[in-house]
Amino acid sequence: MPRSKTCKRLSSEGGRMLPPRPKTIKDLQEEADDMKHNLKLVTDKINAMRAPQDGDIWCRKDNSKERYFVTPTPGGVEMKRGGALNSFTVPRKQFEKHYTLAVRGKNLMTEGKITIKECTFAEWYGGNVNTLWIQEAEKVRIYMVEGEDDLSLEDDTHWEEYKANYLYFGNPEYGEIAPGELRNISKDWDIQVS
Repeated sequence: MPRSKTCKRLSSEGGRMLPPRPKTIKDLQEEADDMKHNLKLVTDKINAMRAPQDGDIWCRKDNSKERYFVTPTPGGVEMKRGGALNSFTVPRKQFEKHYTLAVRGKNLMTEGKITIKECTFAEWYGGNVNTLWIQEAEKVRIYMVEGEDDLSLEDDTHWEEYKANYLYFGNPEYGEIAPGELRNISKDWDIQVS
């Protein structure tokens, strides 16, 4: 019967414990492979944490007061300061050399916490979403937001601050302000203007 790796060997003399058997080269190679795999997982996690994400706020390493909203692009990183007119793209290597993360951004859509759907009044009223959003800008658009009622306190605070941008741009669009007026109606007929 084969022994398990955790089984302790007893000597034939009085039941005294013997040291575990020495590991074979194969055992050591398996342990080394496991360590390499775990190191790669940790390295990938660290690199993902260092990589710019949409909505992050980054600052220059030599001037922490100079802050920018960032959006990763194929050509580098788009940097915004004070709106779309003050945006520019920095090549990725230059970005990594001169900038550091100040605040990690949040996007409830890409995180799968909310889904925004343009709809009709009848679709909303017949569905299971409590709040109907009406946005008036160039034209009137009607939306329902699935997952809005299930947000954590932190996510709800973020939603309250950026909901107009989510509805107008389809994302929080940090550094921008959505035009127009936003209203909502809940199924208990509480009408609000914000």
